[in-house]
Amino acid sequence: MALGRDVRPVSDLLSAASLLLAFVGLLYSAWYDEVKQAIKIDVPEHKEDREPAIEAVSAALRTRACPLAIASAALGILLLPDLVRVLWHALGTLLTYRVSALRVFDAVRTLYCVVAVTALWLAFHISGLALKLRVKLRKLSR
Repeated sequence: MALGRDVRPVSDLLSAASLLLAFVGLLYSAWYDEVKQAIKIDVPEHKEDREPAIEAVSAALRTRACPLAIASAALGILLLPDLVRVLWHALGTLLTYRVSALRVFDAVRTLYCVVAVTALWLAFHISGLALKLRVKLRKLSR
């Protein structure tokens, strides 16, 4: 392994990943309040009174949380192999060259890792919100 050489460049991948993460983040920020409000909806005591709540929670799940969860999960999954590759290369460089490895520090690779980890975290977070909506919908449907 030569000092400073990587398996493949990531600058184009970083640009694409950042753009897609920004798009998912924009949708998340626009839709977050609606999803949180749907999670907070109280379950009316009588089943006959639950229809508006069921519609609101179902709409938030179908049109907000699920599309965001799918998009963020797809992005995270797509970025994962290159994330592992970059981290594996960095670990190998660090173990081989120790402190001298700092001479080949690459901000682009580091930023790629940050974007990939953020995309994975966002996927888990949004999936958790979708799960909460699904649980709320089940409570309302009882």
